[in-house]
This record gives sequence, structure tokens and C-alpha cells, in this order.
Amino acid sequence: MDPTFAKEFTASKIYRKYLPTPEVNLNKLHVQGNYLGVYVNAESINKQFLDKHFNEKGGALFKCDDSDRFCDTAGAPSSAVILDPDLKYLGNDSTLYYNSYDIKSDYGWEELLDFIDTLNNHFNEIDSILNVDRVLWCFAVNSVISNLDTYNGYYVHNYYLYKTEDGLFQMIPWDLDNSFIGAILGWDYFNPTGVYHFDPYFFGQSSTSRPLAYNLLDNPLYRKQYTAHLRTVINESLDTSIIRNKINQLQ
Repeated sequence: MDPTFAKEFTASKIYRKYLPTPEVNLNKLHVQGNYLGVYVNAESINKQFLDKHFNEKGGALFKCDDSDRFCDTAGAPSSAVILDPDLKYLGNDSTLYYNSYDIKSDYGWEELLDFIDTLNNHFNEIDSILNVDRVLWCFAVNSVISNLDTYNGYYVHNYYLYKTEDGLFQMIPWDLDNSFIGAILGWDYFNPTGVYHFDPYFFGQSSTSRPLAYNLLDNPLYRKQYTAHLRTVINESLDTSIIRNKINQLQ
């Protein structure tokens, strides 16, 4: 749904200035000798990616996307509950989180539940288990380039969590194709004014729907850091003449 073929590519270059992010390129795809066209190719977040950015690859890794988000669930049992990976605390039974977080490592449920419990119930200890500054950078880029298909945008998903050897979870952005507004306009689909005037603090106002955004932006220090990061990304990476020139070169 991106006729420019440039949104994910351009967004990746901006994100990568501030935190580990998948690289993106364009491929000419041929199948059995038939040219099918140009396709966007995004780097996988796997052990190779982790080793490149963190010099390690053995920690707990989760893709934070609920199961069946893009699947036909017509045949699913009526009792099936699909929850966003919003980091709400549901209890200490790991099975309650299976439909919301896709584990990509050999272990990690205990670590993830410990993080979610700390976030919701012991927030004063959050910097002992989360790389807070990296999350704030991620949130800032999401907001500045209007990638609203994200935790602090319209839809709560499209991120990975990786626990490094220092005991801190790292947020890694993923699936950047709706950056620069994109086709997914959410609640403002029929009146996109709200999208073009998106409040970068809006989804930090509810403690019930997005505890990570709420708790971070409710903290005076973290809110100031986030605001400073917004200003940095705007000043360094939002020169539209430069962005347009690079898009034209790519195309």
C-alpha cells in the first residue's frame, strides 16, 4: 500500500541514527525467469541482527505482535481472546501472554513477565530492567515521522524486545511501512486531520491501555528526555527537502 516504494527504506535510515533498527533495501524479484517487479526487503531480527548490534545473541527475544492479527480467524473458537502486546500485567501465568507475544528464543517467559510486573507494579525500579532511553528514542522517531502503526501510535504492536546480558530489555522497531502517515489511518480514516496533527503525548495519557507510554511520560524526567529526543529528531532528520531528494534518487 506504498506506491512510492520509499517509506520503509527512508524510515529505516532515520531510525538507525538513534537505535538498532533493521536495514531495508529494494530487490528486483525474478521467479523462474519471470520478472515480477520491485519488492521491499527488510532485514530479519534474528541472532545475526542481535550479534551485529549487541555483540551477543543468547538473550530472551520476543516479537511483540499478537497472533492472528493478519490471519483469517473465522474458524477460531469464540472463546479465543486476542490481546495487543500492550505490556499490561495479566498475572504470573505465562500462558496468559502466549497470544500477544511471539517468543523467538529458547527461553524468556520468566524474564518477560518479570519486566511486565516491574513496569506495572514497581515502576520505580524500571531502569533496572529496561533501557528506558532507547524506548524514548523509539517513541520519538515514531512520532516525528508519523509511524502510527506502533506502541505509542494508533496500533499497539510492531516492536521486538531483547534482553541483553546487562539485564536490560531493549526495544527494537519493526515493520516501518506505514511511516510518513501511511495507509493505516486508524480512527481518523474518514477525517485524517487528526493524523496530520497527531499529539506525540496523546497515548501517554491512559494508564489502562498503554502502561509503558503512560508510566514513562508521567515521569517528569523521562518526559523531558522524550521531549528533547523529539526536538533532536526534528532538527536532525526532518528536513523535507533532503528527504524528498533522497526519495527521488531512490526512485
